[in-house]
Amino acid sequence: MPIEAQLISRQQRGDIIHYFVEWRGAKLDIVESNNPREQMDPKDGRGNFVLTTGKKWPSGVEVMGPCKTNEDCVVKSFGTALTLK
Repeated sequence: MPIEAQLISRQQRGDIIHYFVEWRGAKLDIVESNNPREQMDPKDGRGNFVLTTGKKWPSGVEVMGPCKTNEDCVVKSFGTALTLK
């Protein structure tokens, strides 16, 4: 996670881990799972950014949150700042 991101909470249900994070004034949802959704165009001010890991678990990480357009999207900025280990 980017160093300035603040973890608000973490929940685990089965093999899905859901993080709630605050970053640059925006609240984001991050989900680690083996079934990430496909990346979608922004809708109603929200969007998502999907990363695949190449691992057995998690095979994907999905970041969801504020996104006005494909060019003005906090979610994409956060997603590109992530480093997967």
